[in-house]
Amino acid sequence: KIRDAPLDAAVPLFRDFAHAGAGQRHVLVHDTDADGLSAGVLLELALQRLGHRDVVRFLPHKSRNVWSTEARTRLNAVSPQRLYVLDLGVRAEALLPGIPTCFIDHHALDDIPADALVLSSYGWQPSPNTSLLTWQLCHALTDLADRDWLAAIGTIGDLGNETDFPYLTAIKKTYGMAAIREIVSLVNAGRGVCPELAVLAPA
Repeated sequence: KIRDAPLDAAVPLFRDFAHAGAGQRHVLVHDTDADGLSAGVLLELALQRLGHRDVVRFLPHKSRNVWSTEARTRLNAVSPQRLYVLDLGVRAEALLPGIPTCFIDHHALDDIPADALVLSSYGWQPSPNTSLLTWQLCHALTDLADRDWLAAIGTIGDLGNETDFPYLTAIKKTYGMAAIREIVSLVNAGRGVCPELAVLAPA
């Protein structure tokens, strides 16, 4: 597990975790706002491009408390063999004991689980949000240049227009801020319904 580690230290840990699950069911649990949805879709696409055939995204209910008894029961019913938790915070308590778990997050860390991989950008300068961190991790393993707009949606949705990430300048010119802002508004407005972000395509 790492805390406040630079990206070059996080990538090999992420690579080992993803590759170790060959032939297993990878279940992705993520928030339902623009940042969490973008991160979940990016990771799903990356794992599929890495050759994983059994990848499932799991959306928590509106309460967003994936540690609740109800959420854990539903999650356990999906039969995960490898678990990723994105943009939902990190707790010391195991989400599903015995299931290898990787947390990808940017929120403040109060607890660190003993038996999980924690990839956190909290404390980095600048600190990427979860979807941008996920895009950076995944893009280091497989080409995701065609999905950079997803990271932009999550970044603008979480951090606003003014950020210190140079990659956003090119994306703004390519897709236009009006389109990105509109998608962010639609996704965040319907977060309780959890729309399928994967069907969106750049104009």
